[in-house]
Amino acid sequence: TFNEFFIRELKPGARQIAEKDNDRIAVCAADSRLMAFKSIDDSLRLWIKVKPLNWGFGVQ
Repeated sequence: TFNEFFIRELKPGARQIAEKDNDRIAVCAADSRLMAFKSIDDSLRLWIKVKPLNWGFGVQ
């Protein structure tokens, strides 16, 4: 199916829960990156590979 194109199998043991009985630990099953910004203005900019996009001249 179309969705199967975007799915990949994980290796056995990938993303194990570090401490099964510890509610303070969460495992997020996503391949992503966390980004934090110093200001709301920074968060509204378009970022490409950790660099802000300058609309006039491309990536700074």
